Amino acid sequence: MKKFIIPAIFMPALVLMLVTSCSDSGKKEVKEHGLKDHFNGIFLVGAALNGQQIMGEDSLAQEFIVKHFNTITAENAMKWERIHPRPDEYNFVLADSMIAQGMRNDMFIVGRCLLYHSQTPD
Repeated sequence: MKKFIIPAIFMPALVLMLVTSCSDSGKKEVKEHGLKDHFNGIFLVGAALNGQQIMGEDSLAQEFIVKHFNTITAENAMKWERIHPRPDEYNFVLADSMIAQGMRNDMFIVGRCLLYHSQTPD
């Protein structure tokens, strides 16, 4: 029996041809399930978000959070030193943004204790 040897230079083209011929372009792309989807109906899968994640400054983290988690809570955004740092001063920007993110992505939102032993302003 004669062996057929494919030169290495043709391998990428052969692989591409095999992959494209095996795909069915008529079907819609199947969405990859996240961790939350595997446990749907059993329990919620949650994440604690930091300020950059809440404000959407980290797009990779944002995609990861939406894909894998169905409940969120704030790391520090809802602690008293952030919300009420000084008398007569209130800042709800991070807290409101986290709530908006959770509502936008149909997530269960877990609140945070306002008074915390090491992050309560004088």
